[in-house]
Amino acid sequence: MKNVKYFVVLLFFVQLTISLAQENIVIIGQKSGQLRTNYYLIYGEVSKVGTIIDVAADVDTLIKIIDEQNITLKYILITHCHPDHIKGIPALRQKFPEAKLCFSKQEYDDLQKYEEWEGSFAKELVDAWSAVPVVAKLMDYDYGLIGTLDLYIEDSDALNVGNFKINVLATPGHTHGSLTFVVNNDIFSGVLIFYRSDGNMNCTLTSWDDI
Repeated sequence: MKNVKYFVVLLFFVQLTISLAQENIVIIGQKSGQLRTNYYLIYGEVSKVGTIIDVAADVDTLIKIIDEQNITLKYILITHCHPDHIKGIPALRQKFPEAKLCFSKQEYDDLQKYEEWEGSFAKELVDAWSAVPVVAKLMDYDYGLIGTLDLYIEDSDALNVGNFKINVLATPGHTHGSLTFVVNNDIFSGVLIFYRSDGNMNCTLTSWDDI
């Protein structure tokens, strides 16, 4: 009888291992905020562990999915720290305090420069944004609201999310500390590249040589 129990337990773990190895990765992308910024929820269909990449403004729809699917949010990954990519962080961290906030040390070091946005971006952008009150308010974002960073991440790091990995690439260009996240054949690069074009290079902190 004892051997039968051991066999049943062993069979359970074998089946679990096989199912986890075959885990389907779910990627849900949406747009939010004044600049219609892309952000993503990525999670394992079996493990129910996931991450959000970039946090625009209102991420209530993704929070609803996380709750409905009983997903454990492990990481909040930020490609770069311009305000349209981080504005929703405080609300997300309040909802999921165990999720680790991660971005590059270079981005952390440049936060003060982003706060001084009127001197950091091209004049034509500053003039255009200043003329639209809702955008100007976004650019005046208080970076102190995001709280303490949990983890610096850098080139060649690999983050375990349930039963899949997210690989980190340092891809300076749009900002000095821009990161790209790679999940199998999918890449999440912030504003480094656009569909069929290079990305936004209007910030004075950008570098064509780096890109």
